[in-house]
Amino acid sequence: MDNRDFVRNSKLSRTKMKKMSIVFVVPIIVMFFCTSCVRTATTTSELEDLQDIVYKRAEPSTNSKAVNLLKTVFDPNYSGTQHAVGKVVFCGPFIWKKITDDQAVDSSTGIPLIMVVPTTRGNLQLRGRGIRLESDVWKIEAYIRTVLAKDGTFVIRKLNNKELRLYWAMIPYDIEEPIFILDSKNHKILVDFVDGKIMHVDDYQKASL
Repeated sequence: MDNRDFVRNSKLSRTKMKKMSIVFVVPIIVMFFCTSCVRTATTTSELEDLQDIVYKRAEPSTNSKAVNLLKTVFDPNYSGTQHAVGKVVFCGPFIWKKITDDQAVDSSTGIPLIMVVPTTRGNLQLRGRGIRLESDVWKIEAYIRTVLAKDGTFVIRKLNNKELRLYWAMIPYDIEEPIFILDSKNHKILVDFVDGKIMHVDDYQKASL
Protein backbone atom coordinates (compact mmCIF):
# COMPACT_ATOMS: atom_id res chain seq x y z
CA MET A 1 0.00 0.00 0.00
CA ASP A 2 1.53 3.35 -1.04
CA ASN A 3 1.14 6.64 0.81
CA ARG A 4 -1.75 7.74 -1.37
CA ASP A 5 -3.74 4.57 -0.64
CA PHE A 6 -2.93 4.88 3.07
CA VAL A 7 -4.25 8.44 3.15
CA ARG A 8 -7.42 7.41 1.33
CA ASN A 9 -8.06 4.52 3.69
CA SER A 10 -7.44 6.67 6.75
CA LYS A 11 -10.14 9.17 5.81
CA LEU A 12 -13.81 8.86 6.71
CA SER A 13 -16.30 8.81 3.88
CA ARG A 14 -18.36 11.97 3.49
CA THR A 15 -21.44 9.87 4.36
CA LYS A 16 -19.91 8.88 7.71
CA MET A 17 -19.01 12.50 8.41
CA LYS A 18 -22.58 13.55 7.72
CA LYS A 19 -23.78 10.92 10.21
CA MET A 20 -21.37 12.37 12.80
CA SER A 21 -22.90 15.80 12.31
CA ILE A 22 -26.42 14.44 12.71
CA VAL A 23 -25.72 12.50 15.92
CA PHE A 24 -23.49 15.14 17.47
CA VAL A 25 -23.81 14.00 21.08
CA VAL A 26 -20.19 13.56 22.15
CA PRO A 27 -19.05 16.51 24.31
CA ILE A 28 -15.55 16.46 22.81
CA ILE A 29 -14.67 15.04 19.39
CA VAL A 30 -10.99 14.19 19.04
CA MET A 31 -9.72 13.73 15.50
CA PHE A 32 -6.43 11.95 14.77
CA PHE A 33 -4.92 12.13 11.31
CA CYS A 34 -2.26 10.04 9.63
CA THR A 35 1.28 11.38 9.45
CA SER A 36 1.36 11.01 5.67
CA CYS A 37 -1.20 13.81 5.44
CA VAL A 38 1.63 16.22 6.35
CA ARG A 39 3.86 16.43 3.32
CA THR A 40 6.08 18.91 1.52
CA ALA A 41 4.12 21.03 -0.93
CA THR A 42 4.78 20.57 -4.62
CA THR A 43 6.14 23.42 -6.71
CA THR A 44 3.41 23.23 -9.35
CA SER A 45 0.06 24.99 -9.05
CA GLU A 46 -1.84 22.20 -10.81
CA LEU A 47 -4.33 20.32 -8.63
CA GLU A 48 -3.65 17.09 -10.53
CA ASP A 49 -0.11 17.02 -9.08
CA LEU A 50 -1.39 16.93 -5.49
CA GLN A 51 -1.53 13.15 -5.64
CA ASP A 52 -1.77 12.62 -1.87
CA ILE A 53 -5.02 14.60 -1.70
CA VAL A 54 -8.36 13.07 -2.64
CA TYR A 55 -10.28 15.85 -4.39
CA LYS A 56 -13.65 15.12 -5.96
CA ARG A 57 -15.03 17.58 -8.47
CA ALA A 58 -18.71 18.45 -8.72
CA GLU A 59 -20.79 19.16 -11.79
CA PRO A 60 -20.49 22.80 -12.95
CA SER A 61 -24.18 23.31 -12.25
CA THR A 62 -23.70 22.22 -8.63
CA ASN A 63 -20.81 24.62 -8.13
CA SER A 64 -22.73 27.43 -9.81
CA LYS A 65 -25.68 26.90 -7.48
CA ALA A 66 -23.36 27.13 -4.47
CA VAL A 67 -21.71 30.28 -5.81
CA ASN A 68 -25.09 31.96 -6.36
CA LEU A 69 -26.10 31.07 -2.81
CA LEU A 70 -22.89 32.59 -1.42
CA LYS A 71 -23.37 35.77 -3.45
CA THR A 72 -26.92 36.11 -2.20
CA VAL A 73 -26.54 35.29 1.49
CA PHE A 74 -23.25 37.12 2.04
CA ASP A 75 -24.28 40.28 0.26
CA PRO A 76 -23.82 43.03 2.88
CA ASN A 77 -27.38 44.26 2.29
CA TYR A 78 -29.02 40.84 2.45
CA SER A 79 -32.14 40.69 4.63
CA GLY A 80 -33.89 37.56 3.34
CA THR A 81 -34.72 34.31 5.06
CA GLN A 82 -32.55 31.98 2.99
CA HIS A 83 -29.46 30.57 4.73
CA ALA A 84 -26.18 29.26 3.37
CA VAL A 85 -25.19 27.24 6.44
CA GLY A 86 -26.77 23.91 7.28
CA LYS A 87 -28.36 22.66 10.48
CA VAL A 88 -24.90 21.83 11.83
CA VAL A 89 -21.73 23.80 11.13
CA PHE A 90 -18.17 22.93 12.08
CA CYS A 91 -15.98 25.95 12.84
CA GLY A 92 -12.31 25.33 12.20
CA PRO A 93 -9.73 26.50 14.74
CA PHE A 94 -8.68 29.67 12.95
CA ILE A 95 -12.12 31.18 12.46
CA TRP A 96 -13.30 30.00 15.88
CA LYS A 97 -10.54 32.00 17.56
CA LYS A 98 -11.54 35.11 15.59
CA ILE A 99 -15.22 34.58 16.37
CA THR A 100 -14.58 34.35 20.11
CA ASP A 101 -12.03 37.19 20.07
CA ASP A 102 -14.66 39.38 18.40
CA GLN A 103 -17.27 38.10 20.89
CA ALA A 104 -19.64 37.20 18.06
CA VAL A 105 -20.78 34.21 20.14
CA ASP A 106 -19.99 33.07 23.66
CA SER A 107 -16.88 30.90 23.88
CA SER A 108 -18.92 28.14 25.55
CA THR A 109 -21.26 27.84 22.56
CA GLY A 110 -21.51 24.45 20.88
CA ILE A 111 -19.36 21.34 21.32
CA PRO A 112 -15.55 21.49 21.53
CA LEU A 113 -13.61 19.94 18.64
CA ILE A 114 -10.02 19.04 19.39
CA MET A 115 -8.02 18.30 16.26
CA VAL A 116 -4.73 16.46 16.76
CA VAL A 117 -2.60 17.01 13.66
CA PRO A 118 0.81 15.33 13.27
CA THR A 119 3.53 17.74 12.13
CA THR A 120 7.30 17.57 11.85
CA ARG A 121 7.40 19.27 15.27
CA GLY A 122 5.14 16.69 16.91
CA ASN A 123 1.38 16.52 17.38
CA LEU A 124 -0.36 19.88 17.16
CA GLN A 125 -3.65 20.37 19.01
CA LEU A 126 -6.11 22.76 17.40
CA ARG A 127 -9.44 23.72 18.94
CA GLY A 128 -12.53 24.37 16.89
CA ARG A 129 -16.25 24.12 17.57
CA GLY A 130 -19.29 22.21 16.42
CA ILE A 131 -22.49 24.28 16.36
CA ARG A 132 -25.96 22.81 16.00
CA LEU A 133 -28.34 25.16 17.88
CA GLU A 134 -30.19 27.03 15.14
CA SER A 135 -29.81 30.49 16.66
CA ASP A 136 -26.05 29.97 17.08
CA VAL A 137 -25.65 28.61 13.55
CA TRP A 138 -27.25 31.78 12.19
CA LYS A 139 -24.84 33.85 14.30
CA ILE A 140 -21.90 32.18 12.56
CA GLU A 141 -23.41 33.03 9.20
CA ALA A 142 -24.06 36.60 10.31
CA TYR A 143 -20.48 36.92 11.54
CA ILE A 144 -19.11 35.92 8.15
CA ARG A 145 -21.41 38.42 6.41
CA THR A 146 -20.29 41.17 8.79
CA VAL A 147 -16.54 40.69 8.41
CA LEU A 148 -16.83 40.47 4.63
CA ALA A 149 -18.92 43.64 4.57
CA LYS A 150 -16.27 45.47 6.60
CA ASP A 151 -13.72 44.59 3.92
CA GLY A 152 -15.95 46.11 1.25
CA THR A 153 -15.92 43.30 -1.28
CA PHE A 154 -14.89 39.68 -1.69
CA VAL A 155 -14.07 37.20 -4.44
CA ILE A 156 -15.36 33.62 -4.53
CA ARG A 157 -12.60 31.30 -5.72
CA LYS A 158 -11.38 27.73 -5.45
CA LEU A 159 -8.68 26.73 -2.98
CA ASN A 160 -5.03 27.03 -3.96
CA ASN A 161 -2.46 24.31 -3.23
CA LYS A 162 -1.47 25.67 0.17
CA GLU A 163 -5.09 25.93 1.30
CA LEU A 164 -5.91 22.45 0.01
CA ARG A 165 -3.03 20.94 1.95
CA LEU A 166 -3.97 22.83 5.11
CA TYR A 167 -7.58 21.67 4.94
CA TRP A 168 -6.60 18.10 4.04
CA ALA A 169 -4.36 17.86 7.10
CA MET A 170 -7.22 18.77 9.45
CA ILE A 171 -10.16 16.75 8.16
CA PRO A 172 -11.06 13.02 8.37
CA TYR A 173 -12.87 12.92 5.00
CA ASP A 174 -12.16 13.48 1.30
CA ILE A 175 -12.33 16.99 -0.14
CA GLU A 176 -15.40 17.33 -2.32
CA GLU A 177 -16.76 20.26 -4.27
CA PRO A 178 -18.52 22.58 -3.81
CA ILE A 179 -15.77 24.11 -1.68
CA PHE A 180 -14.61 27.71 -1.97
CA ILE A 181 -12.63 30.52 -0.41
CA LEU A 182 -14.36 33.86 0.19
CA ASP A 183 -11.33 36.07 -0.37
CA SER A 184 -11.45 39.62 0.99
CA LYS A 185 -8.94 42.18 2.25
CA ASN A 186 -8.55 40.67 5.72
CA HIS A 187 -10.11 37.23 5.41
CA LYS A 188 -9.85 34.02 3.41
CA ILE A 189 -12.93 32.18 4.60
CA LEU A 190 -13.22 28.54 3.63
CA VAL A 191 -16.74 27.23 3.03
CA ASP A 192 -17.26 23.50 2.43
CA PHE A 193 -20.70 22.32 1.32
CA VAL A 194 -22.67 19.14 2.00
CA ASP A 195 -26.10 18.67 0.40
CA GLY A 196 -26.20 22.26 -0.81
CA LYS A 197 -25.40 23.89 2.54
CA ILE A 198 -22.17 24.93 4.28
CA MET A 199 -20.97 22.28 6.73
CA HIS A 200 -17.45 23.52 7.55
CA VAL A 201 -16.02 27.04 7.82
CA ASP A 202 -12.61 28.39 8.65
CA ASP A 203 -10.47 31.46 7.97
CA TYR A 204 -7.13 30.82 6.27
CA GLN A 205 -5.86 34.40 6.37
CA LYS A 206 -2.31 33.95 7.75
CA ALA A 207 -3.21 30.39 8.82
CA SER A 208 -0.54 27.71 9.02
CA LEU A 209 0.34 24.55 10.94
